[in-house]
Amino acid sequence: MIYTNISIQEAYALPEPKKMILNDNTATVYTEGDIPIEEIVVEVVPDYLFRDRFTDVEMTAILNLAYRDLDVNAMKGLLLLQTASGGVPLNRTDVNQLLDYFTFVGVLAPGRKAEILS
Repeated sequence: MIYTNISIQEAYALPEPKKMILNDNTATVYTEGDIPIEEIVVEVVPDYLFRDRFTDVEMTAILNLAYRDLDVNAMKGLLLLQTASGGVPLNRTDVNQLLDYFTFVGVLAPGRKAEILS
Protein backbone atom coordinates (compact mmCIF):
# COMPACT_ATOMS: atom_id res chain seq x y z
CA MET A 1 0.00 0.00 0.00
CA ILE A 2 1.14 3.56 -0.63
CA TYR A 3 0.46 6.33 1.86
CA THR A 4 1.11 9.88 0.68
CA ASN A 5 1.27 13.17 2.59
CA ILE A 6 0.79 11.59 6.00
CA SER A 7 2.38 12.91 9.16
CA ILE A 8 5.79 11.59 10.09
CA GLN A 9 4.32 10.22 13.32
CA GLU A 10 1.71 8.25 11.32
CA ALA A 11 4.43 7.06 8.94
CA TYR A 12 6.49 5.51 11.74
CA ALA A 13 3.39 3.72 13.05
CA LEU A 14 2.84 1.80 9.77
CA PRO A 15 3.79 -1.90 9.45
CA GLU A 16 7.12 -3.19 8.15
CA PRO A 17 8.67 -3.48 5.63
CA LYS A 18 8.51 0.06 4.42
CA LYS A 19 10.33 2.71 2.52
CA MET A 20 9.78 6.21 3.74
CA ILE A 21 10.40 9.45 1.84
CA LEU A 22 10.26 12.48 4.10
CA ASN A 23 8.97 15.77 2.68
CA ASP A 24 9.36 18.50 5.32
CA ASN A 25 6.53 17.68 7.78
CA THR A 26 4.89 14.90 5.77
CA ALA A 27 5.95 11.57 4.36
CA THR A 28 5.23 9.14 1.57
CA VAL A 29 5.39 5.54 2.76
CA TYR A 30 5.47 2.31 0.76
CA THR A 31 4.60 -0.92 2.55
CA GLU A 32 4.64 -4.60 1.62
CA GLY A 33 4.87 -5.32 -2.12
CA ASP A 34 4.49 -1.71 -3.17
CA ILE A 35 8.06 -0.75 -2.36
CA PRO A 36 9.61 0.63 -5.56
CA ILE A 37 12.75 -1.08 -6.75
CA GLU A 38 15.51 1.37 -7.44
CA GLU A 39 17.54 0.58 -10.52
CA ILE A 40 21.27 0.88 -10.26
CA VAL A 41 22.78 1.64 -13.63
CA VAL A 42 26.34 0.46 -14.03
CA GLU A 43 28.21 1.24 -17.21
CA VAL A 44 30.39 -1.69 -18.18
CA VAL A 45 33.00 -1.17 -20.87
CA PRO A 46 34.52 -4.14 -22.72
CA ASP A 47 38.10 -4.69 -21.53
CA TYR A 48 39.67 -3.84 -24.90
CA LEU A 49 37.71 -0.58 -25.14
CA PHE A 50 38.68 0.38 -21.60
CA ARG A 51 42.34 -0.35 -22.40
CA ASP A 52 42.07 1.80 -25.52
CA ARG A 53 41.06 4.80 -23.39
CA PHE A 54 44.71 5.07 -22.33
CA THR A 55 47.16 6.81 -24.66
CA ASP A 56 50.24 4.95 -25.92
CA VAL A 57 52.41 7.06 -23.61
CA GLU A 58 50.20 6.23 -20.60
CA MET A 59 50.12 2.51 -21.41
CA THR A 60 53.91 2.43 -21.84
CA ALA A 61 54.32 4.18 -18.48
CA ILE A 62 51.95 1.67 -16.83
CA LEU A 63 53.86 -1.27 -18.34
CA ASN A 64 57.20 0.21 -17.25
CA LEU A 65 55.85 0.80 -13.77
CA ALA A 66 54.65 -2.79 -13.54
CA TYR A 67 57.47 -4.72 -15.21
CA ARG A 68 60.56 -2.54 -14.95
CA ASP A 69 59.89 -1.00 -11.53
CA LEU A 70 58.01 -4.09 -10.26
CA ASP A 71 55.24 -1.92 -8.83
CA VAL A 72 52.71 -4.31 -7.28
CA ASN A 73 49.78 -1.89 -7.65
CA ALA A 74 50.46 -1.47 -11.37
CA MET A 75 50.71 -5.26 -11.73
CA LYS A 76 47.36 -5.67 -9.98
CA GLY A 77 45.86 -3.07 -12.32
CA LEU A 78 47.10 -4.89 -15.39
CA LEU A 79 45.77 -8.15 -14.00
CA LEU A 80 42.40 -6.47 -13.50
CA LEU A 81 42.37 -5.41 -17.15
CA GLN A 82 43.55 -8.80 -18.40
CA THR A 83 40.89 -10.73 -16.51
CA ALA A 84 37.92 -8.41 -17.08
CA SER A 85 36.23 -10.81 -19.48
CA GLY A 86 32.78 -9.45 -18.61
CA GLY A 87 33.97 -5.89 -19.08
CA VAL A 88 35.19 -3.20 -16.72
CA PRO A 89 32.47 -1.65 -14.52
CA LEU A 90 33.34 2.04 -14.41
CA ASN A 91 31.90 2.55 -10.93
CA ARG A 92 33.90 -0.23 -9.26
CA THR A 93 35.97 0.91 -6.30
CA ASP A 94 39.12 -0.91 -7.41
CA VAL A 95 38.98 0.64 -10.88
CA ASN A 96 38.66 4.13 -9.40
CA GLN A 97 41.41 3.47 -6.86
CA LEU A 98 43.69 2.21 -9.62
CA LEU A 99 43.16 5.39 -11.65
CA ASP A 100 43.77 7.47 -8.52
CA TYR A 101 47.00 5.55 -7.92
CA PHE A 102 48.17 6.07 -11.51
CA THR A 103 47.51 9.79 -11.08
CA PHE A 104 49.38 9.83 -7.75
CA VAL A 105 52.50 8.21 -9.24
CA GLY A 106 52.39 10.45 -12.31
CA VAL A 107 51.38 7.90 -14.94
CA LEU A 108 48.16 9.82 -15.56
CA ALA A 109 47.89 13.58 -15.73
CA PRO A 110 45.42 15.27 -13.39
CA GLY A 111 41.99 15.18 -15.01
CA ARG A 112 42.67 12.06 -17.06
CA LYS A 113 40.75 9.84 -14.64
CA ALA A 114 37.53 11.70 -15.44
CA GLU A 115 38.24 11.44 -19.17
CA ILE A 116 38.94 7.71 -18.96
CA LEU A 117 35.75 7.08 -16.99
CA SER A 118 33.55 9.15 -19.30
